[in-house]
Amino acid sequence: MRPETIEAVCFDFDGTLADTEPLGIELDLEAYRSLGLDVPLEEAHTVCGTDGKASVEAILANHGRPDLTAENFEARRRPSSQIYRSMDIAVFPGAFECVRSLRAAGVKCAVVSTTAACDLAYGLSRIGAMDCFDAMVGGDMVERRKPAPDPYLLALSFLGVDASHAIAVDDSPVGIASAKAAGLHVVAFTGSQIRQDTSAADETLAAWPLDLGL
Repeated sequence: MRPETIEAVCFDFDGTLADTEPLGIELDLEAYRSLGLDVPLEEAHTVCGTDGKASVEAILANHGRPDLTAENFEARRRPSSQIYRSMDIAVFPGAFECVRSLRAAGVKCAVVSTTAACDLAYGLSRIGAMDCFDAMVGGDMVERRKPAPDPYLLALSFLGVDASHAIAVDDSPVGIASAKAAGLHVVAFTGSQIRQDTSAADETLAAWPLDLGL
């Protein structure tokens, strides 16, 4: 059940507010090809919402290269920072309009991502959304990233709001686990091109806006 009083909403970025996950998959496929591997798109999608390393190594082994490691893969992959600094970032229709309307109604808003803070800020600036949030948490700002509760707990501390009065919106299993561990009510965004297991969330949202009845 949603909190009776909602003082804050914490939003994931990739795959929730912005449709950036296909851009990451594009970089992944490019790296696989450079290693001589023809990985199907659907198989590449299995890395989304995981810690990455184990999933990448499973794909490498599945394609006859158990000798390769995630480090070998990363050495061939263009850095994810390019997504936020030079690639075309598509935002989900109505996403940032929703954030702005919530803030106008007095709800505090934070963006909570595994992406490095400098890249996240760069991306938000490029799409004209830096003014949308009261707080921003990047993956390099915490000792433990999602699925640990640290990112959402840090966001709540910045906002000065207790978890019992906050909602998180995230699209991945690790993000949902992180928010749940931090004590937030979790809405799973399911409008991304890449389908993930969101069964642990309290409710789902297929398209923006998020109606809080304010």
